[in-house]
Amino acid sequence: MKKILFFSILATSLFACSQKTENTTANNVPADASGYTLENSANIELSKKSAKCIETGDTATYRSTYSKDAVIHENGVDETVDQNMAAINAIKAAGISIKIDTGALYFETKYFTPKTGHTDYVSSYMIMTLSKGSKKTKLYMHAVDAIKNGLQVEEWLMYDTKGIPDLLK
Repeated sequence: MKKILFFSILATSLFACSQKTENTTANNVPADASGYTLENSANIELSKKSAKCIETGDTATYRSTYSKDAVIHENGVDETVDQNMAAINAIKAAGISIKIDTGALYFETKYFTPKTGHTDYVSSYMIMTLSKGSKKTKLYMHAVDAIKNGLQVEEWLMYDTKGIPDLLK
């Protein structure tokens, strides 16, 4: 009887000390969830790299972050990456410098089923300071990048352009 009691206590102690693991498979996802969000990912780094190229003027690297047939919806106007780069180059040629302020927020949403044809979206909120001489304006931007196979395939940009005309004078 003492042996049985000893083995019972030993077994109970071993089970109590064993490491518990948490099941994090899709079974724990709420039934109405449509996806999940990441704070760090390769897709987020791709979006950051693209934004940095706007600041530095590196059009070759900027172009390499997009698919060949990517579409950019900028303030409701559809354009190609080449058209977008031409607009950025025109701003730079006018002597306007672009600086992304610290504190830009990036996150990625991965949907279980495609939304507008894609499942991976990086959202960003940033403030860009545009300056020319002593004139400065803040550009508050929200961007959403649809990413597939490591390239931006579609992008939605929304920002207020009211301060830009004063810089171009």
